[in-house]
Amino acid sequence: MSSTLVLDATPLGQLAYPAENPGVTDWLRNILASGRRVVVPEVSDYEVRRGLTHQREKRPRDRKLMRRVERLDELGEDLYYAPINTEQMQRSAQVWGEAKARGITFGPPKALGADAILISQAQSFGDRRSVTVITVNPGHLSPFVKVSSWEDFEP
Repeated sequence: MSSTLVLDATPLGQLAYPAENPGVTDWLRNILASGRRVVVPEVSDYEVRRGLTHQREKRPRDRKLMRRVERLDELGEDLYYAPINTEQMQRSAQVWGEAKARGITFGPPKALGADAILISQAQSFGDRRSVTVITVNPGHLSPFVKVSSWEDFEP
């Protein structure tokens, strides 16, 4: 049973829009009530935040966007926010290289490889038995970490 759940960018983004995603919000409440630790990796926060920032640049007076950024900040405070460290970045490079050798790609060759960073952050919390990455895109993550959608993960 996984005791630690690591949020990929899409589920984290859904949680930043609670009115539009009541299912994932209810799921989080149940997960927290079950005593599991929910991790907001810095790389997922970055992916969601950059999208919101881009939208806010185009629509600076949009109160919904402002509220979504505030909600993202709250999630980082209420859950376990995990900053990226040097060891994780070095492991990310190793994951990226292993994936490429297996024919698994995380985007264009010169891209940063946010998924490789997510994998290394998740692995830093334990093994496949104790850590699950909550994602909507399990294909290229699953060779490295245990994955589930929030809909399929039972508290």
